[in-house]
Amino acid sequence: GCVAGYTIANDLSARDAMKRDKNPPTSPFHYDWVSQKCFDGSCPLGPWIVPAGDIRDPHQLGIKLWVNGELMQDSHTSKLIFDTAEQIAMLSSRVTLRPGDLVLTGTPAGVGMGRGRFLKPGDAVRLWIETIGELNHTLA
Repeated sequence: GCVAGYTIANDLSARDAMKRDKNPPTSPFHYDWVSQKCFDGSCPLGPWIVPAGDIRDPHQLGIKLWVNGELMQDSHTSKLIFDTAEQIAMLSSRVTLRPGDLVLTGTPAGVGMGRGRFLKPGDAVRLWIETIGELNHTLA
C-alpha cells in the first residue's frame, strides 16, 4: 500500500488567533486559518512510526486523550468520518502526495472545540492509540 506507517499527532489550534474582528463574520477572511495552525509546538508527533504492516487494521484502534490526568476523549478509530484510504484518495485527487508526506486523519468527537474547554500553557497532554503507543507533551 501507499501508507508506510502510523504515528500519533496532536494537531493543535490557537483559537484565540482564529478570528479577525476587522472583517465581518460573512467574509472569507474573517478567520485566520494560518495563524491558528502555524506556531511553535503546534503539532507534536511521535513517539515513533509503527510500520503499516505491524498494524492489522488501523480502523480498529482505541484512542484516548488526557489533559492534566483527566480523561477527555475515549473513542475508537472506527469512528473517524473518513477512513485512511478515503482520505488519501481525496487528497491525492487535489495535491501530489510524495513519500514522507504526513496525513493527519483528524479525530473522533471529544476534543476541546466541541466541549468549549481549551488548552492553556502548562497543561500536560497525553495521547494514546492502541498498538501505536503514547505521546506526552506540555503546552508552552
